[in-house]
Amino acid sequence: MAVRTGKVILAKGIKLDKNYKNIMDYSESQMVTLLQSKAVGTFNNCSFIRQGENAILVEIPYGDALKANYIGFQNPDYSNKWFFGFIDEVEYVSDKTTRINYTIDECATWFDYWNPRKCFVVREHTNNDTFGANTIPEGIETGEFVRSLSGKEYNYGGQFWLVFQVTELISNMADAGTGTHRLYNGVYSGLRTVLVDDYTTADLLVSAYDDAGKADAIVACFYIPKDMVTSYITNSGAVLHNQTCTIYFPRPTTSASTLASITVDKPTTIDGYVPRNNKLFTGEFCYMVASNNSGADAIFKFEDWRGIGTGVSLTTATFLVRGALSQGGNIRMVPNNEYKVSGQSGSASYTGFSAVAKYGITAGKLPICSWNSDYYTNWLTQNAVNIGLNNINTAVGAVSNFARGDIIGGAMSLINGIGQNVAKQYQAEMVPNQAKGNTNCGDFNFSENLHLSVVTMNVRAEYAKIIDDWFDLFGYKTSRLKIPNQTGRRYWNYVQIAEGESIGYTTDVISIPSASMDIINTAYQRGVTIWHNHDNIGDYTLSNTIV
Repeated sequence: MAVRTGKVILAKGIKLDKNYKNIMDYSESQMVTLLQSKAVGTFNNCSFIRQGENAILVEIPYGDALKANYIGFQNPDYSNKWFFGFIDEVEYVSDKTTRINYTIDECATWFDYWNPRKCFVVREHTNNDTFGANTIPEGIETGEFVRSLSGKEYNYGGQFWLVFQVTELISNMADAGTGTHRLYNGVYSGLRTVLVDDYTTADLLVSAYDDAGKADAIVACFYIPKDMVTSYITNSGAVLHNQTCTIYFPRPTTSASTLASITVDKPTTIDGYVPRNNKLFTGEFCYMVASNNSGADAIFKFEDWRGIGTGVSLTTATFLVRGALSQGGNIRMVPNNEYKVSGQSGSASYTGFSAVAKYGITAGKLPICSWNSDYYTNWLTQNAVNIGLNNINTAVGAVSNFARGDIIGGAMSLINGIGQNVAKQYQAEMVPNQAKGNTNCGDFNFSENLHLSVVTMNVRAEYAKIIDDWFDLFGYKTSRLKIPNQTGRRYWNYVQIAEGESIGYTTDVISIPSASMDIINTAYQRGVTIWHNHDNIGDYTLSNTIV
């Protein structure tokens, strides 16, 4: 006669599910303790329990057995191994005997018996949520972007030089020796450059050339910001059209002039909403638009400003406004030398203005002034349109690319049902539509004192909350070969591995049946939420911070 030593625990209120959406990282002993704390009945004299039969007879009234939803059992005479399972059905046999039909919980039964291995992780909860550390595009719905109330601009402050370029000087317009040094911002000019800072002097200068019969000597007349020329020679005794005037001559310079520095603070909220996940501050959901308000826009992401050689993100993004003396003004706003630096040790050589000159935006032209010459007409015909629409399309396209986010495919079965609700339904245009109709309006912007500007664009608070909840449940897209993060968060970790991948390998303690390991791998390929305390299962209101 067989020895009846099998142990069985019937427990109620166990929150695990047969789809393995929620599992736990409990050891075998912790699972036994959990079931004992929620036991409907404990039995120590059962016949040998055959795992494959998935049914046992227990001496418990049918009504009491109905309260249980989970089972644990052990055959101590043969093995100390505990098996755990979901109760599928309770059948009445007699007043004191009930048949329990169950399905083995493979994840709980074998969690102690395999070790995680390197595999391709589709998404998980990161253990490093430092701003800028996670930038792989998610490709989820963002809705239409809105402009933050904060913004910065460079408008020249209404301080301008009126520049005359002439083939020769007349009368007593001596430039005190600068005539042999015509290198302006590193560009040679065969013309003489005269600066005036009031319109009366400008009228007198034109009249003086008329008086001398040399009107054709005036080749160009245009505006530049006063900050573009800060070193000059003053001639306060020039007599123009019989009146004494003050005129100026720029000193030679070998490089572009820095006109201003514009700093934009990294946001701390998204449309007034405070995210729990820092990825919401990255370029897919929050970015800057630099504009010349004349038809050109450029996208900049806050995470691209990084400390040289430190890898630490900065709290502000800085742009430099640089310019060179030329007709129409040759002015460009570029990020400073902390832009797009790798942040790794040894990268300090990637410094200097020239390192970031490839990025930035060119300001709209400043007015070219009219006078009796064909040069103005010719120049205006060739240069009046500030920038081609292709550049705008390039900027929009670049943003579209990093917003799509489907870099490497992976199994998304579990989150697809929810994911369809947050998947991108349409490609929201991230650059304001108004910019497309603004080509060739530099003169208007001059009149309105509106030139270069930077504004922050972000998703609406409504979408920010949806995306933040999504990150809370399913972490970030990872797309890396690594050991999955099964721990590291206070209450739960989500892990999803790619289709065909294996989450782990068995230990030397016991061999896991291959069929069981296949079920575990399939669960991780769909995606599992690993809870660190049974009482918290399903409570996503908890602050799941990094431990």
